[in-house]
Amino acid sequence: MSIFEEEVGGIIIGGDERRYEFWSKTEPAFLTGGWFKDDAAAIEWFKRLCPALFAAGVEMRVFE
Repeated sequence: MSIFEEEVGGIIIGGDERRYEFWSKTEPAFLTGGWFKDDAAAIEWFKRLCPALFAAGVEMRVFE
């Protein structure tokens, strides 16, 4: 047991979502991001938002 562990009581409001970012080699910085439940939802969202960039290929980063 670490001295840095702690227990927190409470209720999580909202869903279990993670932050996603999409990066392109042709763009100078990350394109856009959002909070999604899973990879499939994030991919589908980005595919609808930026179909040309999706077809060219992007890197998807997920933050826990």
